[in-house]
Amino acid sequence: MTATPDVEGVVRDFLSEEVMSAEEAQGLATDTDLLVGGILNSLTLAHLAVFLEERYDMTVEPAEFELGNFRTLRAICEFVDTKRRAG
Repeated sequence: MTATPDVEGVVRDFLSEEVMSAEEAQGLATDTDLLVGGILNSLTLAHLAVFLEERYDMTVEPAEFELGNFRTLRAICEFVDTKRRAG
């Protein structure tokens, strides 16, 4: 599945505002491991989840708050796209 450009841009903007420089965020590969690379930690991951809930009017259920959904930019986009389609 290809990440929706809109979601990818929104997540990159979040990362550039909250975690890293804009240049670093724009240079991230979609398969970069954000957790192993230290880009996201427990605090920024929780902040990102709340941000996505508010931005896309969705709820991240406790069972969905697993690292696989937030490990890479691609995974985050696929997770959001799936939630948006489920409505």
